[in-house]
Amino acid sequence: MKNFNDMKVLLVGNGGRESALAWKIAQSPNLSHLYISPGNAGTQQFGLNLNYRDSEIEKLLEFAINNQIDLTVVGPEVPLDLGIVDLFKENGLKIFGPSKICAQIESSKSFAKQIMQKRNIPTADSKLFTNPKEAYEYVEDFSGPLVVKADGLAAGKGVFVCANKSESKNAINELMEQKIFGSSGESILIEQLLTGWEASAFVFCDGNSFSSLIAACDHKRIGEGDTGPNTGGMGAFSPPANWDEQIEQNVLENIVTPMIDEMKINYVPYVGVLFIGLMINEEGPKVIEFNCRLGDPESQVILPLMQSDILDVMLSCINGDIQKNNVQWSSESSVGVVIASGGYPKDYNVGFEIKGLDTTDNLVNIFHAGAELDHMGNTITSGGRVLTVNSVADTMSVAIKKCYENLDRIQFEDSYYRRDIGTNI
Repeated sequence: MKNFNDMKVLLVGNGGRESALAWKIAQSPNLSHLYISPGNAGTQQFGLNLNYRDSEIEKLLEFAINNQIDLTVVGPEVPLDLGIVDLFKENGLKIFGPSKICAQIESSKSFAKQIMQKRNIPTADSKLFTNPKEAYEYVEDFSGPLVVKADGLAAGKGVFVCANKSESKNAINELMEQKIFGSSGESILIEQLLTGWEASAFVFCDGNSFSSLIAACDHKRIGEGDTGPNTGGMGAFSPPANWDEQIEQNVLENIVTPMIDEMKINYVPYVGVLFIGLMINEEGPKVIEFNCRLGDPESQVILPLMQSDILDVMLSCINGDIQKNNVQWSSESSVGVVIASGGYPKDYNVGFEIKGLDTTDNLVNIFHAGAELDHMGNTITSGGRVLTVNSVADTMSVAIKKCYENLDRIQFEDSYYRRDIGTNI
């Protein structure tokens, strides 16, 4: 592997995940220049923000070539689905992330289900529909809970957990007829509701092998007690309280290994981060979904636990020797709470000044998402999920206490956050 001591890195994305990635990449002694596109108010603390959207992959390629970028790191799923990895590799550039074909494990839930069924990867029984009339008829036979999912990308919001027939039909209507997620809902999956406790697991892959695993729990619902509609995530913590070595080995042997083998044998090798959304009960872990990138807000709690140089890890994946660079994780506890704009995930206002950012403790991390600088240099809100406040400590209870002490110092008009992150799972 080429030993870079003065690497120029391009990070693609502008969310809380990218804020955490910029923070972690900036710690590498191999880094000389970090560019983030488009970035946010947090990422520019660690590098130079650019004006290209993450979907403008041709413009990003042109920048990478003209500026001799040594490594491009892709944060969100959209550019991966557009084929940014294939495009950069065709032009001889190093880029961290899976190919367009591999990214289908997230961009097409039906693609992922076919692989799981073929490889006997434990998951919920499901049925694919492209016709709303047939979907309505199908749910008529069920009086209990079902899960209705948009087949395509929906920014983490395309999953409806439906308690009864009426809610299932409403979800079908919103996805297939109202098209609230556009073409992503032209086909849908209806599947059985798995019960148990949820976790997200992450491994770094080089196409043949994979690193050690880390797990986290993500609070998806807007309301305390895990009530209300799904969001992109209102907070997360790591490690899960009930996680153990037996669960980890089960996930690696029965889920990660067959998925990686299937991609290598019948598609193209999977290089990048594999995100496994899990439901765990007495029968063991089952897959809710696969994603082709780091999670948000999980990244904001697991990256502070990473003890390895993240640039070394990513280059090991690209060069096919991740086993030689097994990722080391701290045994401490990490929690992150999202501060959102009032009204999220529905309508909300932006443009409010964020106050108190300079009053937080030095050891607390603040990762920006929906935040930008105005013409006066003030940090203002620009999105639904605005900030993630992260704390790491020896125990989860101490990490939670430190996190909320600092959350109370940050204020903007109509702000909202849950006060039970990490305490009810």
